[in-house]
Amino acid sequence: AARGGSRPTGKLLGAAMRGDLSAVKKYLMVESEHIRDPEGPNDFRPIALVMGACGGHVEVVQYMVEQAKADVESTDWYGYTALARGASLGNLEVVRYLVEHAKANLETTNKNGETAADLARMWSHTDTLECIQEHRERILIERTQSTTRTLGRDLESLHMLHPMILTCTYGQEISSCDG
Repeated sequence: AARGGSRPTGKLLGAAMRGDLSAVKKYLMVESEHIRDPEGPNDFRPIALVMGACGGHVEVVQYMVEQAKADVESTDWYGYTALARGASLGNLEVVRYLVEHAKANLETTNKNGETAADLARMWSHTDTLECIQEHRERILIERTQSTTRTLGRDLESLHMLHPMILTCTYGQEISSCDG
């Protein structure tokens, strides 16, 4: 399928870039009739998602993720995810939606090895960079808390098993340890 012109794909991508959600919905329906493999090389949902992010259109991005089921980690032709494009252009609301609701991976890099945070920093989009950094910190805190809870449960289990381990180790009541 062509990327531009009067083909439905070109119209879909243009509508996503402009933020015309009704046209995005219309062209997605038309495109779906031409796509035999919905996740194959002619699936332009991921590119429409990235185009919506480029244009700063959170409603298009949200629709593409939640309704059209576009993969939030997919990339455009240059290796940019929707998060990377949104961050590089300072589209704060798009970035906020992608990190908080779509759970976009903050560590994904483009073909130049740059993360969304790198791109926001490079283009001096401080609000966008702060949003990404705050979300990264929340993720680290949640992981630390989860690890602490898991270790606590493991320690409780070990304490419960400890008398049995001691009994089997020192040969007392061996018959009960052998099963």
